Amino acid sequence: MRQRLISMICMLLLCLAALISNACTQTNQEEVARMQREIDELKANQQQILEQLNELRGDQPAKGVTPARPQLPFDMKLDPNTKEVKGSNRARVAIIEFSDFQCSFCLSYVKQTLPQLDKDYIKTGKVRYFFRNLPLTSGHPNAFRAAEAAHCAAEQGKFWEAHDRFFDHQDQLNTDDWPQHAEALKLDKEKFDQCLTSGKYDEEINGDMDAAQKLGIMGTPAFLIGVLAPDGTVSVHQIFMGAEPYDSFKKSLDELLAAKGK
Repeated sequence: MRQRLISMICMLLLCLAALISNACTQTNQEEVARMQREIDELKANQQQILEQLNELRGDQPAKGVTPARPQLPFDMKLDPNTKEVKGSNRARVAIIEFSDFQCSFCLSYVKQTLPQLDKDYIKTGKVRYFFRNLPLTSGHPNAFRAAEAAHCAAEQGKFWEAHDRFFDHQDQLNTDDWPQHAEALKLDKEKFDQCLTSGKYDEEINGDMDAAQKLGIMGTPAFLIGVLAPDGTVSVHQIFMGAEPYDSFKKSLDELLAAKGK
């Protein structure tokens, strides 16, 4: 299938070249206009073929009906020992973020809202904050590898440092950039490189992506807010889609904290 589509592209390009060459020798305006229409049709057909190739590569979002979000509240089980978390393990309210290291809206949230949440709720022991990956690979080709790199940094106790650095350098998440990130984070470069090339976290990242899709989450950032049990189960009471302002989080968190205090 892929080879046939590639062959069709090559034939279309040859036809396009021939039409352009012929147009250069014509003086009749109607003929030129006709050939321009044919060129436009060829371009449209070529775009359709390219989209089919992208689908074969698996780098387009899954098509079909978006799953309905579950009725609130609902339970979601998390690993309480994950390294991609911060805040007191005695906190009984949780935020679960689904994010993408190349997402500009995620960057806005990280810069404008997360620091205030960290100061008022996470560092004070009121909230435990979980990070999960949702790399939108159709538009962010380096996001999946960045998620792997963050996991690899977490192995050396540097997840949140890597988190902040990757968002600070969204334009430097290419293959050649990882050595300088490892150096800046003071990681063991050999261990980091071995981890990054192993693909050992692919299944976990894909699991996060599957979980998001089942919840009807198709974009980033997205947040689940709920009551956290000691075994890591979160009773989700609120879902935010997009980079909500601090006040939206504050209202939801304060209501849950007040209810827990009764």
